[in-house]
Amino acid sequence: MNYKLLYYLKKNRGKGGKATIYLRITVDGIRREISTKRQINAKEWDCNGMRVRGNTEFAREINFFLENFRLKIGQEYNNLYCTGTSHISASLIKNAVTGKKKKKNMFLPFFDEQIKLKAKNIGKGEKEYAEGTIRHYRTAYNKFADFLQYEYDLHDIPIEELKYNHIEDFQTYLLLTAELKNKPLHKMVYGTAKGYLKKLKTIVNIAFKRNLINKNPFAEFKFESDDDSKRTFLTIDELQIIESKEFKNDRIGIIKDLFIFACYTGLSYSDIFKLSEKEIVSENGKKKIVLFRTKTGVRSVIPLLPKALEILNKYSSYPENLYTGSLLPQRSNSKFNEYLHEIQQICGLSKELTTHVGRHTFATTVTLTKGISMESVSKMLGHKSIRTTQIYAKVVDIKVENEMEAMINRLQNESSAADTGTLCLN
Repeated sequence: MNYKLLYYLKKNRGKGGKATIYLRITVDGIRREISTKRQINAKEWDCNGMRVRGNTEFAREINFFLENFRLKIGQEYNNLYCTGTSHISASLIKNAVTGKKKKKNMFLPFFDEQIKLKAKNIGKGEKEYAEGTIRHYRTAYNKFADFLQYEYDLHDIPIEELKYNHIEDFQTYLLLTAELKNKPLHKMVYGTAKGYLKKLKTIVNIAFKRNLINKNPFAEFKFESDDDSKRTFLTIDELQIIESKEFKNDRIGIIKDLFIFACYTGLSYSDIFKLSEKEIVSENGKKKIVLFRTKTGVRSVIPLLPKALEILNKYSSYPENLYTGSLLPQRSNSKFNEYLHEIQQICGLSKELTTHVGRHTFATTVTLTKGISMESVSKMLGHKSIRTTQIYAKVVDIKVENEMEAMINRLQNESSAADTGTLCLN
């Protein structure tokens, strides 16, 4: 049995020692109480037996009622269990017994409401949200709605019925390759899936804090470690492999150029596509990008390296740009990452390419490893704090340590081979 029942007395004020018998239902530590509306003298109550003492007709009648009431609780519990209710709460049992039909709070309308509330805070106060963040929430909403339809054939789900297995199944759905309405679901890298899961978690946490859900399904869900030392970036050799690769297909070629542009400017996906003429500043015959980052609102100043300038010039007369006002062709984030995956495979790279890898490559391979100061890199990346930039310095340090350790091991092996007379000279 997954619930506990307790009959007890609650004394009535000013009624000559009379007390009402109450029933307490406890499920997962949550209690709900029901009045039986039966009153007795407190001295007639047997606390241990939870019944009226004696064998009078009155005592037998009350005890018979209490036993039937207890059996009704069990019956309603079984009904809820048999109808497939995913989480049977004390409130659900109480409402079933008393005949009260609690209106179920559905999850997707709640999700939508929270997105709209966040959208109202764009550019306002401490809880400011960037437009890109709101778009990510909306994408997470759409993907969860598609998931419910695809996995369970549901258009929505009551908030209180969300469980841990729904979160796990959603993660699997995001990462797998399948067919949905004849449209391929391309494999999604974990970092992207994690972003959608975190947006979902934020909404579920709000529902939990408002007592719309008894048990938070994310309580035991573990995300993969956010190890900053594992941030993916390209080495100079890997970057040059992509640069030198020619693509006859414009669909792939444009994405290649946009990615290379990110590698030489450090701009994020959203900042690349909002880049316009007003953000290009000329000083002393040299051009640089000056903009306020979409995500943080921090001013970013980036000298235009020759490769980045070459790409801007290539698309200066691109017809699409006349309508968008952007200096570069616009593509959706999902398509960007999808085509980057194709580029990765064509170039024979083992590293998963995403829109973030370009920014990471600029911070490490293009700047820090070339001796650019951390302060300058921080300014170019538009970081609010230099501590964020230090993450990339840590990545570079770890890379240097690993390479030095590999070199030391190689030298030791060569020395050992020489000592035993087995070193081969070419």
